[in-house]
Amino acid sequence: MSETKVNLVASTLTNSLGTTVIGHVGVPAAVINVKYPNGKYDTVVSDNQGDFVTKAPAGVIDGDILVEAQLPGDVASKETVTLTIDIPAPVVTAIISTQDNQRLLEGRVNQPDVDVTVKLNEEDDPVFLLVDNSHEFELVLPENTTPAQVEVIAKSRITGKTATTKVGLGVTTKTLVMPALTDDMIAEYVAKEKEQQAVAQQATAEQTPRPFEPAAETAPVDIPEEVVDEAPTTRQQEKPSGIRGFFSKLFGK
Repeated sequence: MSETKVNLVASTLTNSLGTTVIGHVGVPAAVINVKYPNGKYDTVVSDNQGDFVTKAPAGVIDGDILVEAQLPGDVASKETVTLTIDIPAPVVTAIISTQDNQRLLEGRVNQPDVDVTVKLNEEDDPVFLLVDNSHEFELVLPENTTPAQVEVIAKSRITGKTATTKVGLGVTTKTLVMPALTDDMIAEYVAKEKEQQAVAQQATAEQTPRPFEPAAETAPVDIPEEVVDEAPTTRQQEKPSGIRGFFSKLFGK
């Protein structure tokens, strides 16, 4: 009988939601046994593609996880992989915003059990902030604080890993005082709107061209022809020219 291998491959994914074991075997329907550091077990079966996923119990945040895979009833096919839970360093984000004329530092971390400290200047002592159940924190800042003056540090109480972040500028909001509308104010507004509409309609009517209307028919009028007297045609004396003209002027002929 030939030996069958399941070719077990597995890894862990740890984030703010906990630890998940994901893996793959080369055959479907393999039995996967997972042993956690707290002594608890999980048993799953690989799917048709040989993949499997299982969620670690809450509170499992460090230590080794033992993963075993084998074919049903075939002890010789068993393979084992040891995984180490590696919680990543926390991720912290923070912005400076202005709300109701107040300068605020607002931020968030991506996992529980994280301490946040803020340094406003290198010479000042750090300020320890309380992180709520939503992993958020807030700090009132001096009025003229700029992002370059603020340093935010997050440290995991479980792993001791730390992270820092650059502070940016967030959305600035301002409370606007809105006047209360009375019935008289509303009536005045409606009256003005109607007046403006009437003026606009009248101007439009005046600018609209009227349709062409033909003039009424009139009786024809005879216009007498003007008689023009023909003036007698006079013949202009031909002007002498050349030598003849010269002698005519000289002797008067």
